[in-house]
Amino acid sequence: MDTFSPNDFQQESSNTPPTGVEAKQLKENRETHDQQQPNNRFNSQYTLIGDGTYLPCGRTVKKLVPGVYEIGMTDNGVPFFISHPTRSDEWLTFRDSLISNVLEEITKFWSTGEVFKQYGFLQRRGYLLYGPPGTGKTVLVKQIIDRIVKDKGIVILSNAPPSIVSKALQYLNRIEPTRQIVCVYEDIDAIIGRWGEAELLALLDGEDSTDHVLNIATTNYPEKLDKRIISRPRRFDRIIKIGYPDAEMRRYYFKHKMSDISDEELNSWVKNTDEFTFAALTELVISVKCLGNEVGAAIAGLKLLLGNKPNSSEFKSGGGSIGFKV
Repeated sequence: MDTFSPNDFQQESSNTPPTGVEAKQLKENRETHDQQQPNNRFNSQYTLIGDGTYLPCGRTVKKLVPGVYEIGMTDNGVPFFISHPTRSDEWLTFRDSLISNVLEEITKFWSTGEVFKQYGFLQRRGYLLYGPPGTGKTVLVKQIIDRIVKDKGIVILSNAPPSIVSKALQYLNRIEPTRQIVCVYEDIDAIIGRWGEAELLALLDGEDSTDHVLNIATTNYPEKLDKRIISRPRRFDRIIKIGYPDAEMRRYYFKHKMSDISDEELNSWVKNTDEFTFAALTELVISVKCLGNEVGAAIAGLKLLLGNKPNSSEFKSGGGSIGFKV
């Protein structure tokens, strides 16, 4: 199954300084605090924990730095947000493609907050993406993430129990009531298998009353999902199949990656990569252009790989072509 974790964003070590929007926001937070408390960066304020009861606390910030977060919880039941600096590959925008159309829909959704409020609705939306592994679901999710972070929004990777995610969303919405939030449920069928369906349904239904939320879920196995997930508007309003990239998308991808490719060679690459996933297209370019392999052999190897289904029963059949020979 596809997995979606901080490693998908090439997580850097805690010593790696943040960049871009995240670095700018973090710098502003620190400068504001240091101007207010120039001589003490720790235990420099108080938090009110009861009527007339004050507890010294460390540095505070008014806003989370735009970025991607996972959720944890303290021993006394208070959620916290774990930031994961991100660095992603270059994204291609395929004009008039399914991916570009979904991105345009989501951009429009974020602009309709006042309209939702006018009609008395929470601004919430849900997208469920399904299709074979490697066809572009995660590519689309990462582009959605990239856009929301650039627009100073927050992304929650919903790997924790749904009840903890729900509580974190309540805190986030209370502290930053207008902040745009994307919740990502990669391999939602696996999430249900791990945490159960009841808590997840409550989270998707918005029982925490969190506003300005876009839920994005993916699955390779839509048949595993109950109708309560896939046939209930306001949980997932759009259910979209992400199939294999068509000939025009493959042509655009190859041309972008290999600007010096001849028309004849390009036509051959496109013709021989039908039903290749985006992951396979990427590997083909790497194999031929970066590693110097012959294109025909690389395509044949990838077709074999895509159709390969290793099984432990092979262990009993004796040796193969892999391993040491003496």
